[in-house]
Amino acid sequence: MPTTPSFPVNSPSRAMPRSRAQRPAAPRPPAEARPTEPRPGLAPQVVGGQVWWVAQRPARLHAGPDDRRGGMTVEKTLVALAAAICAVLALVFGVDLLTGWPFGRCSLSMDVTYLIGAVVLAYLTWHVQRELR
Repeated sequence: MPTTPSFPVNSPSRAMPRSRAQRPAAPRPPAEARPTEPRPGLAPQVVGGQVWWVAQRPARLHAGPDDRRGGMTVEKTLVALAAAICAVLALVFGVDLLTGWPFGRCSLSMDVTYLIGAVVLAYLTWHVQRELR
């Protein structure tokens, strides 16, 4: 026999709150806003009738695609780092495969697998470097 609850199911006390779509939208300040007095590096912004002092955007740190000065961007730095890692991997595991020096040639399959990984990383680095030019 099904049991009935001791409280009314549709009572106002058990009613679900309104969904977000039904709630009135309140103006919110940006996440980096601080309700403080003016300080250097902050700019005033009015949100919902209140003045919030918001952190200004930092200056660009590298040359972008619209800037023709060139320079080392984050993308180019990561590609150069990947190329350096690829060279170190190929050198260490190639020397281990030939002479057995760093790891004592403990596993032939490990040496070959890491050399293949270094070659794949070298190809990917070369391909991305060509795209960034």
